[in-house]
Amino acid sequence: MLEPSKYTNPLFGAQEAVPTDLIIKPAVSVLGQPKSGKTTLCQTIASKTGAVYLKMEEIIEENIKRDAGYAANLRQLTMVQGASFEAEDLIKLLVRRLQSKDCRQNGWVIENFPQTKEQAILMAKSNILPQNVFNMQMDPCVSYKRAKGMNDFDCIGDVLK
Repeated sequence: MLEPSKYTNPLFGAQEAVPTDLIIKPAVSVLGQPKSGKTTLCQTIASKTGAVYLKMEEIIEENIKRDAGYAANLRQLTMVQGASFEAEDLIKLLVRRLQSKDCRQNGWVIENFPQTKEQAILMAKSNILPQNVFNMQMDPCVSYKRAKGMNDFDCIGDVLK
């Protein structure tokens, strides 16, 4: 940050396209319709930055398997009674996961969350503020073709476009 010219202008000795002396801790949310490339983008961001790739479903499963009292209540509600998670419960689980050492050290990228306005508001109230939110958009016909397996992923150009 003290010498930005070394990253931008070859006349001033730019040697690196990306600063390697900066610590990058991304906080990213990737949203979009099914088969729009969310997973691919999340995995790419995570591999390039070292961020932890998160899926809400996996966070829920991790917490249900714990032996704590809170996990027992979640297990009872979801697995036995078939109830869905309240937005507040999802945010509590997300807060707990983001406070773990790997997320604090490396940053995070979460796929397809938040899904509702209520979840987004609760995230903000809990001080979970993504630096970037990517909304993957594509022609629904391409999405349907990908879901049916009719396309051999030549449509990646459509996703990137």
